[in-house]
Amino acid sequence: MEIQVRKWGNSLGIRIPQAIANQINIQDGSKINLVLKSNKIELSPAAPEEYKLNDLIELITEASLHNEITTGEPRGREIW
Repeated sequence: MEIQVRKWGNSLGIRIPQAIANQINIQDGSKINLVLKSNKIELSPAAPEEYKLNDLIELITEASLHNEITTGEPRGREIW
């Protein structure tokens, strides 16, 4: 498929047809990898970012810390 490169600010951009975006499961805001191989551009969906629990815990601040809430006694086969 041939598509046209367009100026976008100080850069150049391309449009990915919706049919292709659907096939590789990307949408507006998706991150992709761009690699130059043998004078060719290769685009592929970026792997989802992996989070580590300790890194997420370090992001907790007094402002984002919430009090514990209770939802009552267990019902059915719920275990608390």
